[in-house]
Amino acid sequence: MQALAEGRESDARDALNQLRNKIPDSAGAWLDLAILHCSLGDQAIAEALFTEIESRFSPPAAILEIIALQRATQCKPAAMKRRRTSLQITRGYDSNANQGASNPNFSIGSGINRIELTVQPAFQPISDQYAAISIDSREKRSSSKGYDSFIKLRLRSYDTLSHLDTGALIAGLEEGWQVNDWKFEGSATAGFTSLGGKPYMYQMQVQANALVPTPLPAGWSFVVGGGLARSHYAELSSSDGYILESWTSLRKRRPNIEWQFNAGAMHDKAINRRPGGNRSGVFGVISVHFKVASDIEAEMSWQQQRWLSKERYAPGLIDIRRDQASALFTTTASIPLTKNSFFITEIQALKNRENISIFGYESTVLQFSWQYRL
Repeated sequence: MQALAEGRESDARDALNQLRNKIPDSAGAWLDLAILHCSLGDQAIAEALFTEIESRFSPPAAILEIIALQRATQCKPAAMKRRRTSLQITRGYDSNANQGASNPNFSIGSGINRIELTVQPAFQPISDQYAAISIDSREKRSSSKGYDSFIKLRLRSYDTLSHLDTGALIAGLEEGWQVNDWKFEGSATAGFTSLGGKPYMYQMQVQANALVPTPLPAGWSFVVGGGLARSHYAELSSSDGYILESWTSLRKRRPNIEWQFNAGAMHDKAINRRPGGNRSGVFGVISVHFKVASDIEAEMSWQQQRWLSKERYAPGLIDIRRDQASALFTTTASIPLTKNSFFITEIQALKNRENISIFGYESTVLQFSWQYRL
């Protein structure tokens, strides 16, 4: 099974549970299922299947010998240590690389002190092309012992707007565990972002989620989770803060298509005197991943997010609370070129609506990538 080969034990178990009621009623088919469970460390399930094979099918000596060998291992999976690495090289176009204001006209003050102004051309939308490189590396261990570790590197260089060149380095750990019928996953990450070749932001984050045991139909799963992030801006400390978030996720998985629905709430607590103070938000995501053909995969997602500040943004100048509503549509397609290389195309359309006009902007991104997976 692909999920087992890639070290995704949780997905492999879900697939085996769905397969159990569909396999042929023969000793060989049941033996294959038992061996797969044993390789995942599910000794109790494997033993129950071995016993069922012996009592129902009167298997030949060859199968009995295989069962004896499997029992001798006590279904203790060997410590796995799999490293998966991918390299992606991208060429793209951004219609609004600098996130320039859609409406160049704005005002400050009120009444007789109201002043009408126009955003300078440098802060209006400017398009540009870019080149990017991404490297992802993940080390996978057995889910019963150890943890996953990963590191990600992102670099983007614009053809003209070099002061907007970005870089990011993220490293983290993930671990899963189970309590009765509840399956948990936790992660801790630390990251660094640069802008224009200078340090921009440092962030640390912890997250945890739980797969809730519910009487949902086969293929459905329900997850709840939460996280806490701490951000520090190198040259803009007034934006430092903590973000606390919680979410739920409902997923429907079928052989060639997977739907996912996410919704959550966020609270951003300012550490210093940030314009607008603390803010609260909500978000929702709908995504679908499917096969267009036997080897071609595609994904589409729609994300809505809203933030509302607690205080007036700049008393005396901008006497309203900042209200930000953004919508992001993304579609991608992955086409295999060889066994390990892929051609990937992606389109993004972003609309950021704000009641403070100078912050509102729109952007369309088109990019083509070559990806190599080790």
